[in-house]
Amino acid sequence: MTHEEVFQYLLKTVHNCMPDLDVSRFDRDTRFVDTNIDSMGFMLILSKIEGNTGVHVPETEWPGIQTFGEAADAIARHMES
Repeated sequence: MTHEEVFQYLLKTVHNCMPDLDVSRFDRDTRFVDTNIDSMGFMLILSKIEGNTGVHVPETEWPGIQTFGEAADAIARHMES
């Protein structure tokens, strides 16, 4: 998957988990806190991605993920490892 494909997959997962959010306005610089996605929502999103793809982003990295772009980069990085 390219980084753009990972980013689009992330947006699709967010939409599936939280259909009330308008993900069409989110870009790589959008911060999770600015979307009203709290820590539980963030955990749900990463858990869904892990369950669907087998890609595990270690919990130790979660605090450093503030934007959608950072999340997509972390997912892509762990796909490659």
